[in-house]
Amino acid sequence: MLYLLAFPIAYLVGAVPTGYWLCKALFGADITQQGSGNIGASNVGRTYGKRYFVLIFLLDAFKAYVVLAGAYFFGITQTGTGTLL
Repeated sequence: MLYLLAFPIAYLVGAVPTGYWLCKALFGADITQQGSGNIGASNVGRTYGKRYFVLIFLLDAFKAYVVLAGAYFFGITQTGTGTLL
């Protein structure tokens, strides 16, 4: 039953547009109106520089880590008691 909650939580965490929010907060700009129009790290990096690429990339990776660590903490693994497959 717990894994049924894991999917929507993982989706919501992954849906947080870190590139968009960071550019809006730091530069007051809409990143979707610049460069390729993508909100991802590569467009942010091309538009605002390499250090912002690294920042967005690490924030996105951290979002994935939080979801996976939470799943592991609650026993949702492929071999544990909360087997998904």
